[in-house]
Parts: sequence; structure tokens; C-alpha cells
Amino acid sequence: MKIENNNELYVEIANLVAKAREKALRKTNSILLNLYWNIGKIIIENEQNGNFKAKYGDYTLKKLSHQLNNEFGSGFDERNLNNMRAFYIAFPIWNAVSSKLTWTHYRILSRIEMNLIGMNM
Repeated sequence: MKIENNNELYVEIANLVAKAREKALRKTNSILLNLYWNIGKIIIENEQNGNFKAKYGDYTLKKLSHQLNNEFGSGFDERNLNNMRAFYIAFPIWNAVSSKLTWTHYRILSRIEMNLIGMNM
């Protein structure tokens, strides 16, 4: 396809760039949601033996947060680990998670769910 002028060339290329960026954002969002869901799952299933609340208090999450932040940088503070745990509790079936929603959406939905079942975050 021959493009007649620079404006048409720009528009065609700009559309390609915009579509690629949107696709990359959707894929990145899906990968992060899966990561956070799996972290929540591991905390619930392995560290808490499937219980909603840990019996040992918050020390384990503090220690885990410190280790993860040292290794991977910010994003794994204790509050966010609690959010990941709540995310898994609210959405225990991965196929029920839609990548059309962002992590921020799921944090809000998870808080609502925790309040409904009587667990304050």
C-alpha cells in the first residue's frame, strides 16, 4: 500500500504504535495480576495453611516484605502483600480474574469483599 503524503504516513505509523502500546499494557497487566494472585495464593495456602488469617501475627509478612523489597525493589511492602492475600481470598479461582481490570480495581474490590466477610484490612 503506497501512502500519498507524510500526514497519512504519520497516522498509519501512530496507529501501529498506539495499538502495540495498548497490547503491551494489557499483557503486562495480565502478568502482574497473575503474579500478585499467585503470591496471595502462596501466602494463604503455604504460610497460613489455607486460613484467612495468620495465627502468628504480622511478623512473617514483615520479614517477607523486607526480603522481597531487598531482592526486587519496592512493590512488596507489607500492605501490598496484604492486598495480594486479600486478592486471592476474594478471587480464589484464577479464571474469574479479568485482565480488563487493573490491580487498583482488584485492590478496591478485594477490600470490599474483606469488609463483607468481616475481615478488616
